[in-house]
Amino acid sequence: SFLLGNTTITWSATDYSNNTSSSNQTITIQDTTPPLLVAPSDYVAEAVALLTPLNSTDYGTATATDIFAFTIYDNSIGNFTLGNNTITWSANDTNGNVASVNQTVTIQDTTLPIFTDVPADYTAEATALFTPLNSTNYGMANATDIFPVIISNSDTTFALGNNTLTWSATDTSGNTALANQTITIQDTIPPTINATSVTTLEATSFLTLLNTTGYVYPAVADNHSTSLSHDVPSAFPLGNTTVTWSVSDDSGNVASTNQTITIQDTTPPTILNLITPYFLEASAVHTLLNSTGYVSPTVTDNYDASPTLTSNLPATLPLGNTTVVWSSSDVNGNTATANQTITVQNTTSVSFTYVPVDYIADTDTDITSLDSTNFGTAIATGTYPPITITNNSTGIFPLGNTTLAWTAADFYGNTASENQIINLKQCDYTSFLRSVMELHSKIKLVLFYGLLF
Repeated sequence: SFLLGNTTITWSATDYSNNTSSSNQTITIQDTTPPLLVAPSDYVAEAVALLTPLNSTDYGTATATDIFAFTIYDNSIGNFTLGNNTITWSANDTNGNVASVNQTVTIQDTTLPIFTDVPADYTAEATALFTPLNSTNYGMANATDIFPVIISNSDTTFALGNNTLTWSATDTSGNTALANQTITIQDTIPPTINATSVTTLEATSFLTLLNTTGYVYPAVADNHSTSLSHDVPSAFPLGNTTVTWSVSDDSGNVASTNQTITIQDTTPPTILNLITPYFLEASAVHTLLNSTGYVSPTVTDNYDASPTLTSNLPATLPLGNTTVVWSSSDVNGNTATANQTITVQNTTSVSFTYVPVDYIADTDTDITSLDSTNFGTAIATGTYPPITITNNSTGIFPLGNTTLAWTAADFYGNTASENQIINLKQCDYTSFLRSVMELHSKIKLVLFYGLLF
C-alpha cells in the first residue's frame, strides 16, 4: 500500500552469476476526488416574520463521504425572506477538494390576517331608498398580520332592514380574512303631506268633478314607497267639503291631514251665438222680427243649467241699426251682458210685374212721335214704395228698332230694368195701290166668268 504522496520503489535484477543491477520507480498517490456531498431535501416553512429565522434543526444538515477527513458547512445567515431561498452546502476534504450542492428553503405565507377589531353592529335612520353610509358612521375594522394588510368592506349604500357588511383584510400574499358587521336601516319617520288647509276651486257644474277643476293632489314625500288614500268624493257641491288625506310608507309609518275644498261659483253665464252686427233684409217699412229668420243668441253657465236670458229686442225693427242689450244671470247671482247691433237693410231689387210687348207700327214719315198711349206702360213692385217707373223715351222715334229702357226705383234707390222694342216701318203707298188694283181686276174677272157660265 502506498501513502498519499510519492513513494520510491527500487527494482533490482540479479543474474545467475550474482551480477546485480537496480533502478528506482516513483509511485505518486494523489487525491483529486471531492467528497460525495448530499444536501437535505428542499424545505418549506410558514413565515413567522418579515425575515423568518431558521437553522439546521429546521431544514436539516448535509451529509458527505470521503476517504479523507472533510468539513461540511453552509452559507445560511439564519433569516429567510418570503419566497424561495437557496442554501449552498459545501464539503472540503483535507486535500482541498470541494463539493457543493444547493438546497431550496421556501418561506410561504398562508396565514390569514387576524381581525383585532370589528365595529359593533350599527343602526341608522333611513335617508333614502338606499341609505348612504361610510366608516365615519359605522366605524372601522382593524386587523394584524406579519405583512402589510389592506382593509375594505363591501357596501356604501344600505337597504331598509338588516344588511350584512363584510369586512376584508388582505395581506400582500393575497390571504384574505373576512368578518361581518350588521348594519340595520330603520324607518321611523312618517311621510309628509304637502296639502294646503283650504283650497278654493271654481265650479264646473252643479256637482263639480275634481278632475275638471285643475286640482292638483297633495305632494307626498318619504324615504321609501308610499301609498296615498283619501275620502275625496266623486263630485263636490257648492260650498265647503272637508277631505282627509292619509299616507303610509313601506315601514307602516302613517301621516294624515285635513283639507277644506271650497267650490265657488264666480263665473258669469256665457252668451253664445251672438252675431254682431246681425244683418236682416227688410220685409216692410217696419220689419217684423219673426218674418226674417232671425236666430236669437243662447246662454250657458258652468253651474246653472237654465240661466235666464232677457233683452230689449223689439217686435219690429226699422230700417237701419238697432242696438239690443242681452242680459243673463245664474242662480248664484252672476250676471253677463252683451250688446248686439241688428241692421235692417233693403237690398232687395224692385221687380217688374208687367212690361209692355214690343211695339210695331207703320209710318209714312222718317220720325214719329209716340208716347205710352201708343206703346203702353210698365208696372213694378218693391218693399219700400213709392215705386217710380221711368223710361228713356224722348217721345220721338226713328224708323227701325229702338230699345226703350224701363227703370223702376224704390224709395231707397233699389232699381230694376227691363227693355221694350219699338219697331217703326216705312209705309209704301204706290205698291199698296198696285196691289189693290190687281186684286180689283181679279175680282171683276171672276164675276165676269161667273155670269157667263
